[in-house]
Amino acid sequence: MLNSETLRALETVEHCDYEIACTSLTDTGYQKIGKGTTESTVFRLPNSEYVIRIFRHEHIPAAMMAMGRAMPGNPFLPRIDEYRRLSATARALVMEALVHPSEIKPCMNESAFRTLSGAIDAYRNFPLGDKRHARCHEMFGRSARNQYLGAMLQALANAIAERHEDEPDCCLRLNNRSSSRVLLRRTETGFFPVFADPLTLGNDKAVALREMKQIVERCEVLLGLPSRQISIRAQQAELARPV
Repeated sequence: MLNSETLRALETVEHCDYEIACTSLTDTGYQKIGKGTTESTVFRLPNSEYVIRIFRHEHIPAAMMAMGRAMPGNPFLPRIDEYRRLSATARALVMEALVHPSEIKPCMNESAFRTLSGAIDAYRNFPLGDKRHARCHEMFGRSARNQYLGAMLQALANAIAERHEDEPDCCLRLNNRSSSRVLLRRTETGFFPVFADPLTLGNDKAVALREMKQIVERCEVLLGLPSRQISIRAQQAELARPV
């Protein structure tokens, strides 16, 4: 259940386009705390447990909602509390407030922060993999969390495939550039990595589908998930389109 402040904010931006929605949130006391990779802006009231992310397009919020529905309770995915279509040019997601690593840097000694930063980089590169973090990624695959990582990767591949199938003009792809794609959730035992901004829009479907195929392969090889557990729809969508 959303609190009254968040509900009032959503009422304020109802029927607004993207620019007016962003301005209205600022006028009601919300602070702009970041921008997403594809024409989206994130707002938060000081000390609120929620953020409101305003999107110009529906592809990413719709895909993130689909991921959340497919994998409820997956700790690697952000908690999404509300999705609203504000107007033809604006969508809003109400999400849990997460922590950017830069926010906690002043509270940690240099060695501890360097260790944390290295772990975050490893998670950021996990969906496609890289040589630098290969050993760390193998450890992720063997850990007790691998079922959640595997599920997260499946949800990511499925979200890309389904948007490409449902929206032929959409070029949804993995976000592998933004530093905010992995943020941190505060827990009783410390911080937990969350893929908060995993998707972006591109202009090359061949690249997007190639990435999706790599994600599926990592589910099968690194995490030991048999191919039958990977979405049949994701495989069919990938194979049906020339690369």
